[in-house]
Amino acid sequence: MFNLSGKGSHGFHEGHLLFNEEDTLAMVVSVMPEEKALSILEGLAPFLNKHSGVVFVSDTMVSRLEKFKK
Repeated sequence: MFNLSGKGSHGFHEGHLLFNEEDTLAMVVSVMPEEKALSILEGLAPFLNKHSGVVFVSDTMVSRLEKFKK
């Protein structure tokens, strides 16, 4: 268990603090079409130039494609 909080298709899930009661880490996971990824990453660049953080980009397979169609 990773103790992550977030919002999914079934609503919000509240995890537990990983280190102590004052400091937490935030992780954002996003799935998007490849053609949108570059503009999103370009938009994150100014933020990451001022704040610490890491971005991982990976290919993804979606098992329930109807969740991602318009």
